[in-house]
Amino acid sequence: MVDTRIAQHRMTTPYQRDIDCETDRLTLSLARIASPWAEWLDKVPVCAPNMSTMLQALNGKRAREGQLWRRSYARRRCQRKISPWTKDKESNSMSIQWFPGHMNAAKKEAAEQMENIDLVIEVLDARLPEASCNPLVDQLRKFRQRPCLKVLNKIDLADPNATAAWKAYYDAQEGVTAYPMTTKKPADVARIPDLALSLAPHRGVPTKPLRIMIMGIPNVGKSTLMNALLKKRVAKVGDEPAVTKTQQRLYLNKNVVLVDTPGMLWPKIAMASDGLMLAASHAIGTNALVEEEVAEYLGGLLLERYPQLLAARYGLETDGMDGVDVVEGVAKRRGFRVRGGEYDYEKAAHTLLQDYRQGALGRISLETPESRAASLARHAAEMAEKERIAAEKAAEKAELAARGKRGT
Repeated sequence: MVDTRIAQHRMTTPYQRDIDCETDRLTLSLARIASPWAEWLDKVPVCAPNMSTMLQALNGKRAREGQLWRRSYARRRCQRKISPWTKDKESNSMSIQWFPGHMNAAKKEAAEQMENIDLVIEVLDARLPEASCNPLVDQLRKFRQRPCLKVLNKIDLADPNATAAWKAYYDAQEGVTAYPMTTKKPADVARIPDLALSLAPHRGVPTKPLRIMIMGIPNVGKSTLMNALLKKRVAKVGDEPAVTKTQQRLYLNKNVVLVDTPGMLWPKIAMASDGLMLAASHAIGTNALVEEEVAEYLGGLLLERYPQLLAARYGLETDGMDGVDVVEGVAKRRGFRVRGGEYDYEKAAHTLLQDYRQGALGRISLETPESRAASLARHAAEMAEKERIAAEKAAEKAELAARGKRGT
């Protein structure tokens, strides 16, 4: 059916010569995908002048028609037509990376400014403190030997036991003090200037004001913290990552200067689990991820650590379930369906992620110091195994080359 619709579409296109080759290349891949493609083809402009125009319509982040492949992909995964977490190709597709150009500029500007800064306040998400800790921030401040106040923000959404464990973890580090808080409480915000002054006692007078740089990943609450400290709206805020894109310098009082920086990630997120946790917590732009994959990962993590919250929120029988089952269960319980009666996995995934982000599921922490140590150990083992395999392949290749030179 899809092939016929494609043929009909091509015959009605006045610029057939320009797109014949590209359409032939796409026909086989399109034919493997379910009916949403037929619906999308009806909406492609008939007067498309070339293939790039069609691809723009397909990939445009605001054009819902251009996102139908995601829904099809998620549906096939949830129906077990694609086996998740098995093939290398599938695993690689879930490695989330996001480092837009303004972040590279922000990194360079922060490195230049660090020389003139006395203290770094790094705002972390209390639900995933280490995953939201930017290694570039540590590198920059340690190079200049600057102390750091790690603000564990959003503790109202995090598991209090995990937050206490993380505070002890960071307080044990040299030059670091952890402060769990939420910007929703003015009393919590009011304590920050005194904590900052205690970490840099040689500064904090009119002739030598304390210079503080506020840093952190996107959408973690830096600008909200800045506004709360100054008690006025000086930084743009929003429930999306990368709202702040430039640095700004402001006086808290005559003794303290604040430098607000754009949310900054790092060029390569080493562990796939970190990327998925950041995406689940809305620290990564939606154009860099597939929500269904992120929701599947989040569902699996919640089954492992907070199954009772899933049962309470959605009425799920969690025994024997996996992440895919959680997304499907949300779709069933909420009655999310698409045309034809199938479950709307895209909407179910978005609902699960929003419930987590807004705290509707309860107070949840995605990692603890113990789980972090285990993840790092697994990652180190995986890297060592990859290096071993690469070394073996290189040795085999060298041996074959040597044999060829000897003529044996």
